[in-house]
Amino acid sequence: MYDFIYRRKRLVQLILALITLPFAFFGVDYYFRNDTGPTGEVATVAGERITQGEFSDNLRVQQDRLRQTMQGNFDPTIFDNPEVRYSVLDQLIGRRLLQKQAQVGRLTVSDDQVRQFISDIPAFQEGGKFSQARYEQLLDMQNPRKSPVEFAGDVRRELMLAPLQEPIVSGGIVARSSVERYLGLLEQQREVAVAAMDPESYLKEVKIDDAAVKTFYDANQAALQEPDEVKMEYVLLSPDTLGAQTTVDPDEVKKQYEANMKAYGKPEERQAAHILIAVKPEASAADKEAAKKKADDVALQAKKNPAQFAELAKKFSQDPGSAGQGGDLGVFSRDGSMVKPFEDAVFSAKAGDIVGPAGTSSRS
Repeated sequence: MYDFIYRRKRLVQLILALITLPFAFFGVDYYFRNDTGPTGEVATVAGERITQGEFSDNLRVQQDRLRQTMQGNFDPTIFDNPEVRYSVLDQLIGRRLLQKQAQVGRLTVSDDQVRQFISDIPAFQEGGKFSQARYEQLLDMQNPRKSPVEFAGDVRRELMLAPLQEPIVSGGIVARSSVERYLGLLEQQREVAVAAMDPESYLKEVKIDDAAVKTFYDANQAALQEPDEVKMEYVLLSPDTLGAQTTVDPDEVKKQYEANMKAYGKPEERQAAHILIAVKPEASAADKEAAKKKADDVALQAKKNPAQFAELAKKFSQDPGSAGQGGDLGVFSRDGSMVKPFEDAVFSAKAGDIVGPAGTSSRS
């Protein structure tokens, strides 16, 4: 059932089709504008709830993708638009319906199919072969980061839904006029005259000297060569066959897990905004003191009126990448991507806290 998926790698870029339903959005705007908690109900699809937490997670993913695409031009307020938020919810509803139908149709994907599909993705290959190191490296670069287990789960879900999405994505509607024109072309006839020329009659008139042959060879060496070939024998090792012959010690499993805990979990993440007051390392003591005083004054204003933080960032921040977004730095983990004093301040604070100034060796 999944053979066509392996032959057509465009599934990696598959766009989920939206299913339009007569869905009553009574009360949805209330949930969009008010915090109902992570378990609050946003919608009910086929008897199953879509919670506020699910909606918020999906909205954050869409924000991160758009932020990475637009970079400095990203405007986070676009997701405050009710139509945009309805669109995100509509995608969740469509996906939930597909998952429900997949359950009804008992669509399943084996571990072998998931492994084969991942190993065939060109981005994870080096020299035409799957590279585990490159696979893990690319997953580490994702924001938010994905572990191999999480990515394999995503692939499994996409493969399971593919038989339901493929007819929608590949379908097309042809206009009647186009069909009539095509049928008309099939019924047309042509008269063609062909002149046959015997090359043998011209060979005696052709004279090629050694210099011309060498010149042609030198200019077309690649076209006149054949690639190297090798005859080889190999042994196919099947994970299922080997697994049946292998006994796994629980202590070894625990040891492997403890040695690779990072691969099975996600680091803590925070979303923060900042106001940067910059000062050059070679600046005078007076300039540094003035920068510190300015940072203290701005911090005092922000703590007195936290709701004005974004406006203060737009007015005072000297960070060109975040000032226009009210100082928003997006989501990041404690991995050294931020300078340590700032990172320590962010991860030691609670939600809603305004801390600082946090100075570094070169900036305040």
